[in-house]
Amino acid sequence: MEELLNGLYLAQDRISAAEIRRAALAADLPAEAMVRIDALPEGEYAEDEAAEALGIGSGDVNDRPPLGQPDAEPEPDEEDFAAEHETTAVDKDITTGDDTDREPESPRGWAGSD
Repeated sequence: MEELLNGLYLAQDRISAAEIRRAALAADLPAEAMVRIDALPEGEYAEDEAAEALGIGSGDVNDRPPLGQPDAEPEPDEEDFAAEHETTAVDKDITTGDDTDREPESPRGWAGSD
């Protein structure tokens, strides 16, 4: 990807994200590199700005995990949010219709709660 940027900036000071994407597609870069390029916000970039936005210079981009992937697996004793709230969000009695001791609903909906 660094070679691609070097070639693009030979004759220009600033290049749009769309031009970088087109050049990357033509160069048939690996999927991991394309994910980073596709994540570039629209606009024009100087070479150093594009390199920073794409993470070039801070290690080989292909050695890093793709964007959106967790850095590590959660600890085995850590419960995730969904599991933690599985029984507290909606009680089974409510979803099955067995909730017989409910408060009556307001005839005016939320407006009746004032």
